[in-house]
Amino acid sequence: MSTPDLLLWLRAHSTLWLDTVMGVTTYLGSDYFYLAALSFLYWCVDSLGTMRLFVLFLSSFYLGDAVKEITRLPRPFQVHPEIEPRFAETAEGFAFPSGHALQATVFWGWLAISFRKRWLYIAAPILALLIGFSRLYLGLHWPRDVLAGLVIGLAILGFAYVLMRVLASMPIRAHFPATLVFCLLPLLLFLLFPSHGGAQSMGALFGAILGQLLERQYIHFRVRGPAWQQLLKALIGLAGAFLLFFGLRALFDPLLPSREVIQVTPGTPAPAFRGFLYGRGYESLTFVCYALVGLWATLVAPALFRLFFGREEE
Repeated sequence: MSTPDLLLWLRAHSTLWLDTVMGVTTYLGSDYFYLAALSFLYWCVDSLGTMRLFVLFLSSFYLGDAVKEITRLPRPFQVHPEIEPRFAETAEGFAFPSGHALQATVFWGWLAISFRKRWLYIAAPILALLIGFSRLYLGLHWPRDVLAGLVIGLAILGFAYVLMRVLASMPIRAHFPATLVFCLLPLLLFLLFPSHGGAQSMGALFGAILGQLLERQYIHFRVRGPAWQQLLKALIGLAGAFLLFFGLRALFDPLLPSREVIQVTPGTPAPAFRGFLYGRGYESLTFVCYALVGLWATLVAPALFRLFFGREEE
């Protein structure tokens, strides 16, 4: 059975309830889910540990999008119109590798490594594989895309694990305000490769790093607390995050051309380097939007929590 035949077979055997289940599964790999999950972990579980996951996850997002922009391979429904996709709004940009599979592998894999809970060791590969399969079932990716996403995600996890152990053994420690220089790296990476995904990931990382450094220096919000406090933190923080996210998008969208104007048709060759003028600089607004959301998550919301619930105990 050829790859198109496999995808056609999956679509031919689809049902309404299975479409719904696979749609919900694929949304577990969406921006909205990761914004909520990372924010909750930062506010209510472990701010320092979650900051490491912020850096790792957003860096993997950037790397995956860079590979997409370099390879520029089309999605199944763009090559075979007879493949009718479902939840196509979750399929921006090019096909290879599957960002959903890559990011699910990194996110759930690092949670398992960090918390070392048996249920996470079991859940992490199951969720990554289910999210990857949902992309096939919905007709949004080729098998090679999903497989590449899983493999690249595992490689990133292995590299990050070794790097963290090496850094932990180093005696050198940077102090504020010298640590603010770390904010320059996401900005430089965005200028190097200012794609839409690059603006999203590096903008969020810039804001998250800047906010975390300022919060650790001046605010020191309380992470742990009684259940009612954690619930209020989640409600207040997520309401603010999504209001800011959708509000900024509504503000900036009229200033942007359609994505078709910025992106090249799938399958056309891409230059090795495009520089800041790629997309005529429009993605700078995307960078600012996601930077403000990152800043909310690690600085503004924690400042509100400090005001309402007090500072962390010494």
